[in-house]
Amino acid sequence: MLIYGLLRSNVAKNCLITIVFMSYHPYIIEVSGNIIAKEGKNYTQGWTASSKADINLTNALTYPSVYDENKHMILGNLVLDKKTRAVPYATFFARGDVGITDETKFGTDLYCSPGFFPAFAYFKEYIKEIEDCLKIVVGDEIKELYYNGLYISAFSVLELFLCDFLLCGVFANDRYYTKALIKLKIKDDSDQYKVEKAIKDTVNRRVYHRFRDVEKLFIAIFDFGFPNYDELKKQIYRRHNIVHRYALSNRDRMTVCAASHEDVAKLIESIVGFVDDMMNLCGLCLSEKEYLMKD
Repeated sequence: MLIYGLLRSNVAKNCLITIVFMSYHPYIIEVSGNIIAKEGKNYTQGWTASSKADINLTNALTYPSVYDENKHMILGNLVLDKKTRAVPYATFFARGDVGITDETKFGTDLYCSPGFFPAFAYFKEYIKEIEDCLKIVVGDEIKELYYNGLYISAFSVLELFLCDFLLCGVFANDRYYTKALIKLKIKDDSDQYKVEKAIKDTVNRRVYHRFRDVEKLFIAIFDFGFPNYDELKKQIYRRHNIVHRYALSNRDRMTVCAASHEDVAKLIESIVGFVDDMMNLCGLCLSEKEYLMKD
């Protein structure tokens, strides 16, 4: 069965899957066994299965998998659950099958879409988790620590999105891939695994709350920069004070800069607006955004 765009595993159980690639340089993670969706939603560039296998979740959990980072290979079965997610910039190739089992929890899905969309999909999921936490009523004795944690987490979700966005674009588009090699000063090599790992590791090491530096990288690779982030530049100072100085101001070390419920809500609003504007810049089609938000 040939599948383009978004794949939902709960309607494609234990089927042979092949994905059409848009890039000559996809980041392929090979799985020697089966890819089994046990819990949660997973978003990737593509899922590929080479054979229809008898997926047995019990056996998969009995024999843990081993990951060879240098060859992007998982020896054994890959079980996707709350502790293991599929990375959005990769295409997964299973020697066995890709699917779900009778033990898979309701709402578990496998999605695929070449390009930036998987990064955006994970972002929407993670930022919603923080929004849901913001609805919880907490006691006065833990309010400060609780909202400080949510404030830091919101920025963490944004930084993850920017990193995933870069990797999704580079491994889905040959022009972006070539420009990334030049900008990141990575020498092209006959060992494709070595080059791909160098790109991934270099991008992962970036500090993504240094907006000006990251924007320069985006312009160099994608030919577009960031939407307006003036509000985020103001809000990042509270994050720094919480992370590095236990919420004390870096100016006088006397003023407490702890986050409140309102501060977290405003930050989430700024981040969501920034990411939505970013996706509009890169031309994500509205139908995909609408599809994701229905779930």
